[in-house]
Amino acid sequence: MVHPTRWLCLGLLLPALGLPACQQKMLDDDGLPGTSLGTYQVHATLTQSTCGPGAFGSPDTWDFEVKLAVDGSVLYWNNGSELVEGSVGSDGAAFSFSDQLTIPVSDAKGAQPGCVMFRKDAASGTLNSKSDTPAEVTAFTGALSYGYGQQDGSDCSTVVQQAGAATIPCTISYGLTATRTQ
Repeated sequence: MVHPTRWLCLGLLLPALGLPACQQKMLDDDGLPGTSLGTYQVHATLTQSTCGPGAFGSPDTWDFEVKLAVDGSVLYWNNGSELVEGSVGSDGAAFSFSDQLTIPVSDAKGAQPGCVMFRKDAASGTLNSKSDTPAEVTAFTGALSYGYGQQDGSDCSTVVQQAGAATIPCTISYGLTATRTQ
C-alpha cells in the first residue's frame, strides 16, 4: 500500500502549495545567503509531457512564488519548501539548477518488490534586469521540468497508474515567466 504522505510528496505542486508533510518554513529575504534578488510571482505554462495529460497532478498552467538570491556564481531558489542551489553565469543573467527527491513509497513484502520513486527537478533561464546590478533583477524567463522515475529493482506500476501516467521514466516541462513583486 502507498503511504498517503509519500504519495503527496511525489506530486508536482507540493513545492508551490506547501503541504505541511513536505514543507519547511520559507526563509525571509534576510535569511537567504548572498544578495537578495527579491520575490517573484511565477506563471508556468505546460509545454510538453511524456507522462500524459494531468499525470502526477500536472495542470496546464499554474502560479507560484519564489525568492531568489545570488552569491558570486551561486543562485539560491527558495520555493517555500526548500532552498535549492543553482548557478548563475558569468554574464549575471543565465541561470540553472537541478535537484532530485527520492521517496520510498512502499516497502518490499516477500517476493513483491517495493517502490522507490524519484523526481528530478531542473530549471534554466535568464534573469532580466535594468542594469548590471544583481539586486535590480525585475523579471526572469525560463523552463522548468519534472522528471519521474523509479529506482532499479522497484515496481512502482500501481503508483504510476494512480498518478495517471502512461509510463515512467517520463518528464513534464513548463515555460516560465516571472515578475518581481518585492
